[in-house]
Amino acid sequence: MRRSLAVIAWTTVIIVFCGLSSEAMDNDLSDFLQNVDKIEKKQEPRGSSAYDAGDAEHGHVKMGAYEGCDTGKKNLDIDWDGNEDRYRCTTPWTHTPDQEDYFTEECPTEFRLPLHKCMNHSIYFDEDLPLTGPHRPVWPVYGDYTYLPPQRWLHSLEHGAIVFLYNSCADPEQVEKLRTIGQKCLRRRIMSPHQNLTQEQPFALLSYHCKLLMSHVDEDLVQQFIIENAIRGREHRPGNGGYRFQLTTPSPDHVLGSDYKDSVLCPSVTRSIGY
Repeated sequence: MRRSLAVIAWTTVIIVFCGLSSEAMDNDLSDFLQNVDKIEKKQEPRGSSAYDAGDAEHGHVKMGAYEGCDTGKKNLDIDWDGNEDRYRCTTPWTHTPDQEDYFTEECPTEFRLPLHKCMNHSIYFDEDLPLTGPHRPVWPVYGDYTYLPPQRWLHSLEHGAIVFLYNSCADPEQVEKLRTIGQKCLRRRIMSPHQNLTQEQPFALLSYHCKLLMSHVDEDLVQQFIIENAIRGREHRPGNGGYRFQLTTPSPDHVLGSDYKDSVLCPSVTRSIGY
């Protein structure tokens, strides 16, 4: 299938698949990647240890830690300058126990190439809660963070994780409820504050291609989202990455009733998956 390169002028390429199945999406992406060399400039010299001639899908940059690209420890301020406003509540909210239910689940059809970007390249997003797109080669250790930038947790989504986000001005009891549900459902999870979430919907769950916004934490809804969307990334890699800055509590090797691969999601509701 020939594709016109004239209509694509950005480093981050957006491919829109309207109504396609995941199989059709993968096939279309494979066709497209035949031309990716012509539209994506090489990020590193061909002699770099991070360069991978065969991995066009990720912009020819290897996953993992490589000096001169991304170690998960150096130049971290390019994604987050340490500003505490990213994770601290500066204007406390008034919490009302009778707050109206307000839940929104979306699974956008837009697909952004999962390019690996070295730390000499900034990554910007057009949306507050990206689900696909460019990210850092080093993904984070699973667990709870004081703050984790999206340039890192996007890689976790690609590996099948669920990202739990909350506005730090939200009701602390609701935040702990969300954390507890996550801890019982899967080890491949990230939890971090995200101050762009609104007072109307201060909680969010993200997976590869889907997101759930919530006014408050509904246990059944959270479990259902995890069961339907976890471990659905493009790459099934259960292992931890090498980024752990601001990690407060790492995930255990497995949750009770499941295993390292999260073969059983939310064991308390007993749903087994296979891949």
